[in-house]
Amino acid sequence: VVSGSRVTKTVFLENIGDVGTNFEWDVSSLSQNFSIYPPKSYISSQQDAKLDVTFHPTQQDPEPYIEQISCRVNDGPTLALSLSGMCIAQKPEGEVLEFSSRVREEETKNISIKNSTSDAWHIKP
Repeated sequence: VVSGSRVTKTVFLENIGDVGTNFEWDVSSLSQNFSIYPPKSYISSQQDAKLDVTFHPTQQDPEPYIEQISCRVNDGPTLALSLSGMCIAQKPEGEVLEFSSRVREEETKNISIKNSTSDAWHIKP
């Protein structure tokens, strides 16, 4: 993830039991780089809870962030979720294109965009 941006992944917590239960994540153990929502809730029996885990680093670090968060479940074992993420610096912007044209006249310039992935790009103006 680029420093200053965020990525959110969805995790499901499943209650396979016959009785509903409360759960609560120990968010006090998380650094400022991770968050989880909702931090506590109730799951009915045979249902799941959708959880959003967000990695939002504020500064670049060459080492990956690795954390473990525990979840207390009423009348059940404590669960653990391992989180990891890596933060990179944003690449500096390239050449600045300046456009200058008179009213009702157009100016055109060409730019090159390199696709360094194996996926096809679809670019729309």
